[in-house]
Amino acid sequence: MSVRLQLENGEVREYPTWYPGDDDDSEAFYTDCGMTWNSQPYLDDGCNHIDCAIAAAERPSKDAVKLTQILSAVGMFWLVAGIVGLWISDTLRNVGFALFAIYVLGRTYFKSAYLEGTSKELKEFKEHGTVNKIKAEQI
Repeated sequence: MSVRLQLENGEVREYPTWYPGDDDDSEAFYTDCGMTWNSQPYLDDGCNHIDCAIAAAERPSKDAVKLTQILSAVGMFWLVAGIVGLWISDTLRNVGFALFAIYVLGRTYFKSAYLEGTSKELKEFKEHGTVNKIKAEQI
């Protein structure tokens, strides 16, 4: 089961309540209320707790975490290389600073646009019974 919200206009939105484990090698998935799966569950699996859906929406996917870690490592390498002056070239130093800036902006965009969008809807429903100011009910 997942959290399903029906808006007053008839639209139905479905939110998973499970999220992947923190261990990179693990294929386990969890809910905040204690459910566990050894492989990725279907969207219909899980509980129907709004708090579990909010927790799942606020956790990035493993792929997103790996991407930000790679970008961070590359950006930090170039940043350190530019600061320490391993290369004399201003161009290489500027590339390092640019890659680091792309990482910071990308991470900020990902967090605000994706994570906060879904969890914002769920939090609004929990607090006010609406989604984007449209009355909704859990089905």
